[in-house]
Amino acid sequence: MKLPGAVKRDYDRWSRFLEQQIDFSLKDSEKHTKAHCARVLLYALLIAEKMGLSQELREVLGAAAVFHDSRRQDDWLDVGHGQRAAD
Repeated sequence: MKLPGAVKRDYDRWSRFLEQQIDFSLKDSEKHTKAHCARVLLYALLIAEKMGLSQELREVLGAAAVFHDSRRQDDWLDVGHGQRAAD
């Protein structure tokens, strides 16, 4: 798939940040991994492009995508994991 220029630029930048800067609390997860967050990032940026969202909102989506599962403590029910990641 050929990505639109803005999506590729933002994806490349955020995915590097994810790989280099984000540590996950749940180290042995088979589901909630950096690869999962990278897919969420890509889909979020593609949807943002399709919706014509501003760069500011794309930044918010990028941050949410890379951090969203970083503080999970359980692969199943983990109430509060999103807030822990945001904090």
